[in-house]
Amino acid sequence: MPKFDIILHTDKTPERVLVETYERMIADRSLDAFFFNGTGRTYEEFYKMLNDINNIVYFGFIDHKLSGMCWLNSFRQKSAYLHPVVFSDAWGKNSVELGKRSLKTIFELKNKNGEYILELLQGLAPSDNKLAVKYLQKCGMNILGELPNAFVKHDGSVVSVILGYCTRQEVLICQAAADQQHQHQ
Repeated sequence: MPKFDIILHTDKTPERVLVETYERMIADRSLDAFFFNGTGRTYEEFYKMLNDINNIVYFGFIDHKLSGMCWLNSFRQKSAYLHPVVFSDAWGKNSVELGKRSLKTIFELKNKNGEYILELLQGLAPSDNKLAVKYLQKCGMNILGELPNAFVKHDGSVVSVILGYCTRQEVLICQAAADQQHQHQ
């Protein structure tokens, strides 16, 4: 089984990781899908987003190779919005496992008092991006519904979005069952 590492972005994250993330998103043509509202198009905007104090960013590695990233924002009480991306060379079975482990890591995040920070993650995917919607589902997110005409894409077109969610309890129970299954193999 591959080795998965989910690393929290801090001010100590090497600049090369940030640059590689941006360049991989351009190479995969995922920048437009990821920032479908038109923000984050330049490296300066991307860098600013990664380092915004209102965002929490994670980088995902498979066998020590940068394979994706996600960021959390719009924090409200015990919830936040999740924005994941997986690079094309990691698509397939490993991408789902990377997503599941990322969710587990995110839900294990605690504050200085030892309390879990999040109980609920929400995610939006353009309804015309069927692969993104399927990926969210395979990683354990529930689809709540479709919000019509919710976003204007960078090209000016209006698109509906799919709203997905998952809870800390659901993710940790599913991951514990998967870990137990791997131990018995």
